[in-house]
Amino acid sequence: MHTTIGNPDLRAALQRLFSLQTFGIKLGLEPITELLHETGDPHLAFPAIHVAGTNGKGSTCAMIASILTAAGLRVGLYSSPHLVSFDERIRVNGIPISEADLSRYATEMLPVIERIGCTFFEGTTAMGFRYFAEQRVDVAVIETGLGGRLDATNVLAPLVSAITSISFDHMKHLGNTLEEIAGEKAGIIKPGAPAVIGPVGRRLRDIFDRAARDAGAPVRFVDDFCRGLFHELTFDGTVASFMIDGHEIPRVTIDLAGRHQIDNARVALGAIDAVRDRFGITGEIIREGLGSIRRNTGIRGRFETIRTEPRVILDVAHNPDGARVLTESLREAGGEPRVHFVYGAVQDKDVEEILKILAPFAASLHAVRADNHRSLPAAEIAFHADSAGIITRVSGTVANGIEEALMAAGENSTIVICGSFYVVADAIEHLEGEMIPQIEKDTDRVYEGDRGAPEYSPHGIQARPEEHEPMAEARMIDRDGHDRNAGAKHRPVKDWRASEQPRERLMTLGPRALSDSELLAILLRTGRKGEDVIQMSRNILHRFETIAGLSERDFKELEQVPGIGPAKAVTLAAAFEIGKRIKADPFAARTVISSPEDVARIYIPMLRGIQKEQFHVIILNSANQVLRMSLVSEGNLNSSIVHPREVYRIAIVENAASIIGLHNHPSGNPTPSKEDISITRQLVEAGRIIGIPFHDHIIIAGDEHVSLAERGYV
Repeated sequence: MHTTIGNPDLRAALQRLFSLQTFGIKLGLEPITELLHETGDPHLAFPAIHVAGTNGKGSTCAMIASILTAAGLRVGLYSSPHLVSFDERIRVNGIPISEADLSRYATEMLPVIERIGCTFFEGTTAMGFRYFAEQRVDVAVIETGLGGRLDATNVLAPLVSAITSISFDHMKHLGNTLEEIAGEKAGIIKPGAPAVIGPVGRRLRDIFDRAARDAGAPVRFVDDFCRGLFHELTFDGTVASFMIDGHEIPRVTIDLAGRHQIDNARVALGAIDAVRDRFGITGEIIREGLGSIRRNTGIRGRFETIRTEPRVILDVAHNPDGARVLTESLREAGGEPRVHFVYGAVQDKDVEEILKILAPFAASLHAVRADNHRSLPAAEIAFHADSAGIITRVSGTVANGIEEALMAAGENSTIVICGSFYVVADAIEHLEGEMIPQIEKDTDRVYEGDRGAPEYSPHGIQARPEEHEPMAEARMIDRDGHDRNAGAKHRPVKDWRASEQPRERLMTLGPRALSDSELLAILLRTGRKGEDVIQMSRNILHRFETIAGLSERDFKELEQVPGIGPAKAVTLAAAFEIGKRIKADPFAARTVISSPEDVARIYIPMLRGIQKEQFHVIILNSANQVLRMSLVSEGNLNSSIVHPREVYRIAIVENAASIIGLHNHPSGNPTPSKEDISITRQLVEAGRIIGIPFHDHIIIAGDEHVSLAERGYV
C-alpha cells in the first residue's frame, strides 16, 4: 500500500480496508447499495458526470474536472487507483481528502463495510460519495473502477454518462470479445441522461445505440459532432484545435502530452457540451481548463516528464493499447528515441504482447517488481522481454531498476518507467522522496550486466539483490552476499531513521518487501565473530528445520512461538526469507507444465507409496513454470477433504498466475469420486472469483492418472 498518511491509527484502518482486496474483484451493486443506504444515501446528494472506458478514462475525468473547476465550481473528482497516497482517490478542486475526514470515515464506516462484506473498492467508493455530499460539491466527476454495469460507482443517476474507448482488458471479468466488453461499459447509460461515446468501431455502435434506446437516453458519438486537429506535441503537452457542432476552439494547449489526449479531450468536450448551459461553460473556460489539468486535479503518470537530464518519463500504460499509445507519443515527441524501459506488470496483463510493442524502441529493459502482492516477479517479466528480443536485466525493485537505467542512459537517452500504476507509484516515491540514492556515473567502475551484457538469458538468470537501500552510496552485493563497496563511506544502520530501519520495515511490511541488503543488515546485527553471514543464516535455517512449517509462518506467528519472542522473530523471518532467495532455482531452469502427462511424470514417483490421501496444489507462474508444490490437506485411506480457502490462501501468497490440484488415490482406483468432482467445481469457481485460474485437478493412483480437465469438469 502506497501512502503518505501520517496518522498511525488511520494507517492501521486503511490497512484493514486494503486487506479487503485479498480475494479480488466482486462485481455487483447489492453490497454498495446497502452500504450507501446505511450512510444516508450520499450519492443522491450531488449531481455527477460518470465516465467509463478501457483506456483514457482517468485523463478524461481530469479534463472534465479541470474545465468545471475553471468555471469557478466546487468539483469533486473520484479516481482510481491512487499512485502514492490513498487520499489521491478523493479530491475537491484538486485537493485530496483530509486525514481528519478519512479517519472519521474509517472509524464510523469500517465496521459496517466489514459486516456487509463489501470489497475495498466498494468501501472506498462509499467514502468518496459521502465526502462529496458533506463538501456540498456543485458537481462530481466519477471514474468507474472496472467495467460499468456492475461497477460499484454505477449506483449514480448522472447528468451525463461518457465512455472513452473499448479494447481488450480485464477479459476474465468483462468478456472475451469487444462486443461483450462494450456491453458492460454501456451499463452506465441511465434513463434521461445523455450518453457520450468516444471513438469506437462501427460494429460497436449498435451496442451503445441499443443500450441508450433501452434506457431512454439520448446518445451521441464524438465522431459525429466533434473533430480534433493535431498541431504539435512536446514532452510537456499537446496543441490541437477542436470543432464541436460547428463552433471552433482554435489552438488549445492540453496540459497532458500525447496525440491520444486529443481523443480523450473530444470525449471530455462532449460531456461538457451536455452540461454547458447548466454550468455556464464558455470557450475561454474550456481553453483555461484544458491548459491547467495537472494544477486543477493533481493527475500524474500520463506521459509525465519527471526529469530532463536524462529525460525520465512516467506512464501508466498497462495494456497493449496503452503501450501502442506510449510508443506513438515517444515517436511524435522525440523522433525515434532509443529508450531504456523500467517495466513491471501485474497479473492478468498481456505482458508478451506489450513487450512486443515496446521492443522496437528498447535499448534495454530493466525488469522490476513493484511493492504490491499482485505484481509479477521481475524474473518472469525478464523471461517475456528476452523472448521479445529485448536486452534485459533483472533489476528487482523499481528503485534499483531506475538507478540501473540512469547508469545505462547516455546524454540524449530517454528512460520510460511504465507497466502498472504500482510501478509508477514506486518510481514517484523513489525519485521524489527524501531517501533517493543518487548513483553517479563512474567510468572506473564495472557494473555486472552493464549495457551490452544482459544479465538475463534464456539459459538462466544471474541472481541480483533487489536493492532498495536507504544509503548514501549505491551498494553492490554479489551472489555470495559480499559487499563490493566494503570500506566505502556510508551511514551505519544505527544512524538510519526509524522509517528506514530494516527491522521496523520487516515488522510493518513483511520480509518479502525488503531487499537482500536489508535482510543481511538484520542478520549482521545478530551475527557472531568469524561466522559468515550467509553461513549464519543457513545455520539458523538448519537449527529450526525440524519444527514443522516454521519457515512458512509470518513475523506475527513466529513471535507467538514459545522461546522466540519479537527480537528472534525478526531475525528468523529475515533468515527464512534470504534462505529462500539463496536456494531459489534459476527462472529459466524451472519445470514447465504443459499437459497432465507432465504432472504425472514428475509427481507419480513422489506419491506412489503414500498410504493416505493427500491433496497438493501446484503453483504456476505466467510461463506455466512450477513455483512450488504444497501439501494442503492429508486425510485417511479413503478421503482427504480440502477447502478452496486453504488452496487459494497459498496461491495468493505465492502470487500464482494459475494452479493445478493434485491428489493420490492409495486404493489404486483413479476414477474420480463425487467428492473429487464437487471439490473441482468449487475450486474452478473460486479461481474465477479470485482471478487465479484453476487449470486442472489430477488424480494419481499407482502408475495411472486421470485429468478432470480432460473429463470436462474444468
